[in-house]
Amino acid sequence: MKNIYKILFALALTCSACDYLDLLPDNIATLDDAFINAYAAEEYLYTCYSYLPNYQNPNANPTYLASDECWSEVSANSMPGYGVTLSSGGQNVSDVLYNYWAGGNGGNALYQGIRDCNTFLEKIEEVPDLEAAEMRQWKAEVEVLKAYYHFYLVRMYGAVSIVDENLAINSGPDEVAVKRNSIDECFDYITTKIDEQYEYLPLYIEEPGSYMGRLTQPIALAIKARALITAASPLFNGNADYANFEDGDGNRILYSEYDLEKWNTAAQACKQAIDAAELAGHTLDVSYATGESVAAEVQLQMNLRERIVGRYDPTVIWGARAMSGTPGKNFMARLNEDYQYAIKATIGPTIKMAETFYSKNGVPISEDNSYDYTGRYEMKEGDFFSASYIEPGENTAALNFDREPRFYAFMGFDRGAWYLQDNGLLSTPTYVHAKSATATNGEYGSFYGGDFSYTGYYPKKLVHYKSYSSGQGSVSWWNFPFPVIRLSDLYLYYAEALNEYNSSPVPEVYEYVDKVRTAAGLDGVKNSWTTHSNNPTKPNTKAGMRSIIIQERAIELAFEGARYWDVKRWKLANQEFDGVVKGWSASATTEEEYYKLVNLDQMEHNLKDYLWPIPEYQLSVNPNLVQNPGW
Repeated sequence: MKNIYKILFALALTCSACDYLDLLPDNIATLDDAFINAYAAEEYLYTCYSYLPNYQNPNANPTYLASDECWSEVSANSMPGYGVTLSSGGQNVSDVLYNYWAGGNGGNALYQGIRDCNTFLEKIEEVPDLEAAEMRQWKAEVEVLKAYYHFYLVRMYGAVSIVDENLAINSGPDEVAVKRNSIDECFDYITTKIDEQYEYLPLYIEEPGSYMGRLTQPIALAIKARALITAASPLFNGNADYANFEDGDGNRILYSEYDLEKWNTAAQACKQAIDAAELAGHTLDVSYATGESVAAEVQLQMNLRERIVGRYDPTVIWGARAMSGTPGKNFMARLNEDYQYAIKATIGPTIKMAETFYSKNGVPISEDNSYDYTGRYEMKEGDFFSASYIEPGENTAALNFDREPRFYAFMGFDRGAWYLQDNGLLSTPTYVHAKSATATNGEYGSFYGGDFSYTGYYPKKLVHYKSYSSGQGSVSWWNFPFPVIRLSDLYLYYAEALNEYNSSPVPEVYEYVDKVRTAAGLDGVKNSWTTHSNNPTKPNTKAGMRSIIIQERAIELAFEGARYWDVKRWKLANQEFDGVVKGWSASATTEEEYYKLVNLDQMEHNLKDYLWPIPEYQLSVNPNLVQNPGW
């Protein structure tokens, strides 16, 4: 399989022929200089990594605002609003949003990245002072990066043109006009490439402070698992909507017959990735060091937050190379006057997301036989027993009471506790005071410039607990790598693949879902549903466990980007990403007005929106490319 996909690189995949040699890192005069010694070659290696998406930036990552998890009032802040535009059906072919094909509107030019990777592989053996073992590792890293860039494009555009070698500079027009490969060829290329290379990668990074984000065996195998889960899912496995989509020669591009064995292949890949991750020391058993004795429920909250924002946290298999904390300014609540100018707080979780988290009994609030679901929008007063979550003596929505630990660890809300760490100690909670349009009476929800969470919720999960005010108008942001793939992600992938492959849930389905739930402080699936659900037999069926796994992934991986791609691959986007976005009346000045539901926006998702359009210009310079259906 190694040489099957050696397809010449098409200049038509980039903006123009004149930029073919525009591929050097900064301060490198010529291509030969880039490989004159090991130091220069390593600089070029980092150039190959530089095309990875900026996951922490909402303007570069569509998953923040194009799904049903969060929403932002674009007119109230300085964001370009690509995600909100995308969610309301505003994608277009002439100026593609999040254009990762050719670059632009928040997207990196991934075909340029693939081209740079190919150049690295062509030239690396010319480096005179590079040790053989290090050279072999670097080559493996770049080959897996190529696989990942192809996968990222496939997830967005469907079948793409595989580029495993660069085009010779004297190639003619017929050679550059390549076609799109079939969807099965694309997934085969991605997984084969990883299979060939992962053993040459280290099991783990010995110096994470210097080499964070560099590829390892667990990362490579996790990418493979994610790719195969995507290949097995309904969007690409037997999707009849694409049955008649062909290129000019009558070759099918996106459609292949439904194949149950793809789920089995995906399950095996997930288990392989899990085994490698656990061998490397990745675990869900993480204890946050508070510096003082705290209540058990607070300790669990902080443990859950640590698993996301910890710099070298063992639950994170792949943390993005670029660390950042400043995006937290879009997520953090204004906790007091010291935060009023430094916080924008413009991205807020939706009511739908708030309702997705389980009750304290570990089942959906609509199914919990002891939860007052019909009264969830009424007001309720916090007391001594809920003081670890909600400010005593203050009112908030009943929806915010009696919820699972992840709700309080991941979500901020009016009158909710927000724990911060300063000087190595876990302080007493600061409570969010969000429901006033001015700074009177200690309320800071929308004090500055109209920038605030219009939904009334905050994605606390993405704010490091060591980020705190260092004086009026200033916040010290604690940096952390965005979690691209975590161990719980793989556990839930594995459970999903096993559930889909078998006619009814096998024991390992429950085992791996329960690993995630146990780490979140919840009882196992079967016991929770038997004891607390009005649908106690739900976990006994394949369809029931599918629903449970979908919700478990939405909760555990909230705000990390998983739900956006999950809903797409499950082919549920026309259902989940089409409807009214709801929030509290967050600009209100009174309690009674604040806790009234309002319609904030209308999401729109059509059949064509499952895949990105290929940029119109690329079609004009390469007549052999065909546009995706509906565009």
